[in-house]
Amino acid sequence: MESVQSTAVPDLGELLRLRPRAHPFLALPAAALAVVGLMPAAAPALAAEAIPKPSPEPSVRSGPSARVDDPGKRLGTGWQASQDRAVTSAADTDGLNILVADSAKAYAWMTVASLSEPTMPADTWIGNQCVMDADHIAAVYAPRSFTNKPDLMQGGAFAAIVNTATGHVVKLPFTASLAYFDPPATRSRIPQRSQRSAT
Repeated sequence: MESVQSTAVPDLGELLRLRPRAHPFLALPAAALAVVGLMPAAAPALAAEAIPKPSPEPSVRSGPSARVDDPGKRLGTGWQASQDRAVTSAADTDGLNILVADSAKAYAWMTVASLSEPTMPADTWIGNQCVMDADHIAAVYAPRSFTNKPDLMQGGAFAAIVNTATGHVVKLPFTASLAYFDPPATRSRIPQRSQRSAT
């Protein structure tokens, strides 16, 4: 049988006492030197951000025109007396915006209504609109997230009738599908089966 030699385990207190100690008053100047050493490198970058760059001179035509340029030439004679009205919708974070552009105003687009539900959270809104007559559209609108849930996509959209002449909105007391609907009065004519020639 071999004998096992035991070694004395040093006392923890003695180890801590023998350990070299860092002096706190030396750590502060070292940190200050590190920060000061980085400042000259950061100063030009900060100065460059602080000085605004001059904006380029505006061009004669920097974006799309708010209305048709030279309407007398492009729209033809009588454009000011025309009753034509273009209608569309554009969605954003505020709602589904209904826009109109009248020939008599050289088709300058303007928002007549913005459809949303203030208590409904939405990152952006989506929807469809359909012209009903010369002054009215039917619109369906919903938060974009409704497209991710089939039940909401097919029947959860809010519905409204918008008067495109006045901007008056009548919100309907039921929900509808977000799918686009083309009513029979405006639908393209497609021959029915009974009208096709028999083969």
